[in-house]
Amino acid sequence: MTVLADLLVHRLGAVPNLAALLTSDNLAYATLMWGKSLVDESSPNFLGIYAGGASDEPVRAGIEDADVLVAAGVQFTDMVSGF
Repeated sequence: MTVLADLLVHRLGAVPNLAALLTSDNLAYATLMWGKSLVDESSPNFLGIYAGGASDEPVRAGIEDADVLVAAGVQFTDMVSGF
């Protein structure tokens, strides 16, 4: 399972829930551009910033090839998904 998070996690007051999810298991995770302050970027589980086709290849593959993707607070728009 891989988690992709973004800004709505903060706006909906779910930051503690996201933190609990990410620390509950050895989960890989990434954020969209505006959600990067929501997570521990120094963790080895942090893949990076996902921006669709404009993402670094390991980040893109980690998100797009995930067996299960949990999208938390994500709204895909052209601005966050590499147009």
